[in-house]
Order: sequence, then C-alpha cells, then structure tokens
Amino acid sequence: MDRESFLKKIKEKALTQKLIPEAELKTMTQSQMINTIFVPGFTTSEIITDISGRGMGLDIVKQTIVNELKGTVRIDSNSDAGCTFEIRLPLTMAVMHLLTVKVMGAHFAIPSVNVDEIIRIPSTAVICVADKEAIQVRDALIPIVFLRDILKLSTPRSIRPKFLIIVIVQVDDEKLGLIVDELIDESTFVIKSLPDHLQSNQWITGVVISGNNDIVNILHIPKLIEETGNDSKMQRKETISQKIITPHILVVDDSFSTREIEKSILESYGYDVSLASDGAEAYGMTQSNQYDLVLTDIEMPAMNGFELTQKLRQSDRYAQTPIVLLTSMDQAEHKKRGISAGANAYIVKGDFDQSNLLDVIEGLLAGA
Repeated sequence: MDRESFLKKIKEKALTQKLIPEAELKTMTQSQMINTIFVPGFTTSEIITDISGRGMGLDIVKQTIVNELKGTVRIDSNSDAGCTFEIRLPLTMAVMHLLTVKVMGAHFAIPSVNVDEIIRIPSTAVICVADKEAIQVRDALIPIVFLRDILKLSTPRSIRPKFLIIVIVQVDDEKLGLIVDELIDESTFVIKSLPDHLQSNQWITGVVISGNNDIVNILHIPKLIEETGNDSKMQRKETISQKIITPHILVVDDSFSTREIEKSILESYGYDVSLASDGAEAYGMTQSNQYDLVLTDIEMPAMNGFELTQKLRQSDRYAQTPIVLLTSMDQAEHKKRGISAGANAYIVKGDFDQSNLLDVIEGLLAGA
C-alpha cells in the first residue's frame, strides 16, 4: 500500500468511527494523520474478536511509553516499504546533554535533543490565533506558553516583560515555545531516576545534580507538548493577578537524598520548604515557626513520625495544621496508628504510582 492510500484509509476509519471531526482532519499534517492510529477506539479491523477490533492496543502502547516509561514513539511510512515504529526510552541512569533554565527562581532542565532553537523577542510580537498565543518564526506559526503556567507555580504573577525568552522545543513535527525567565547553562549531566513515590509526576522525567550540588528536575517535553496541545487552558493569555500567599511546608525525613528531592519537587511548584532530619528537630522548628503543612516520614531516630504528629496535635498552634505521613510502612496497623495520631493523610511510598502527592497537598491546603 502506498503512502497516500495509507493516509486515506486512516482518514476514512477516523470518520467512520467518529473519532475526529472532519473539519479537524482536513487541517492535519501527514504526521498528525498517521498518529491518529493511537487515538482510543481507532481500529482497522472489520470485526471485534478477543484480541482485536476494540481500538485499545496502540492506545495502550502509547500511554505506556509516554506516561509510564517517559519515552516517545514515532511512526514513519514509506511507499512499498511499510511502516517503521521508532521507540525511544530513557535509561534509569544515563548521560544527557541538557539546557538549564530558570522559572520563578526554580531551575529546570530541558533535553537538548528536544530544543529546536532559542529566541528573544519583544512581547509586542506575540499574536493571537484562535484565542491562543503564538509567534511567527519564518513561515511557521508556533504556539507559546509560559512554563510557569504549565507547572502551576503558585507564585505571584508579574507584569509581562518587554522582551520574552522563548525556548522552542520539538517532538517529531510538533513544536511549542516555552517562555522562561532566564537561560542558565547547557552541559552534559548524569541522569538519576525519580524515587518510586514521585514517578507519577507527569511533567518530570528525572533529576540531575548541578555543579552547585542543587537538584534540578528534567522536564518531560513529549508530555508537555501533548498536554498543551490538548488543553487550551495551558495556552491562556497572560494576565495580572492578585498576589498569592505562598504556603510554607516542613519536610521531615532522615534520608538526605529523599529530603532534597522532595524539597526540589515542592519548590518547583512554588511552595516554600524547610527541612528537618528527624522528628525532634522538626518539633523544635515548629516552636518558633508556623508551617502550613507538615510532610513527614515515620521511621526516624530521636522522634518518629507518629510521635511528632501526636505532639503537634497537642499544641494549639498545630491542632488543625495538615500533616501527611509519607512512609514505606504499609501494614494496616501502621495506617490506623497514623490516623489515631492525628495525620490527615497516610501515603505508602511503594504504592504511590496510584496517587499524586501534589494533589494531596493542594487539597489539604485548600481545606485548611
């Protein structure tokens, strides 16, 4: 089957199965048309059997590669040669060339392989297309979005600067302009995977240690492009909002690496974070500081998480403060003890791929 016939068949199936509106199909590029085979429900089978015809296979494949394995899948079709599926998966420990940028005081890393170009333009050059912001680069219109909006950094919004620094990222034929505050450096780093209980973060694919020994989160560019393309809220116009009070979180864990990684994740989302290495140190800090939420491990020297929670609940200042226990202890008796001590949430690190720490924290702070 030649390429044109292949694309025609995909279009016919998408219309017949009412997966994509005809008007949208007419505006698709060849690459976008080919990727329609990953849409949930798409199938070329004429009948449904126990192993085919339900339109789930390739959808599940892509979701697994992109969401769980933090990789990409690309299709190429050539006449009389068939299709090639190119799957790229990150190693748990690998060396990667990264561009480091700053957004609202936090550092993020962008894989250089995804960086198409970097430009600096006057804000007056931004145009509005179908209620979304874009820029014209040579003959192409490229959608743009403030990276702080995607990451939902809960920091005060400032007035739009006169000039915008835009990192244009690309995956296959799709491009997106990420507006950042500052370019920091471009270098080669050793990549470290996220802890199990933080791997559900869809925007982050790993971490690196900078030359200053800071933990820097690596952005998952394929997911950013996919989500910003599907969610118009990600590309909303920049407006001036009222000042937001930044919540202050106390992180308590006797593991240095766990403390630092959790601190980096929380600060990336705009929270102020203080650290304590055990319950005794944390309790002492609460006597002279008021925290909006306490995130604590259980198994620690000097004073464990249960004891810390009980002591805080006996204090008028912390009687209603949200407390989250984040631990590897998964027995039912431990959870009951945590609830009895006064914890608002008990999260098991090993099961955390089913949950989202940031959603739990946001929900507790909203109800505090």
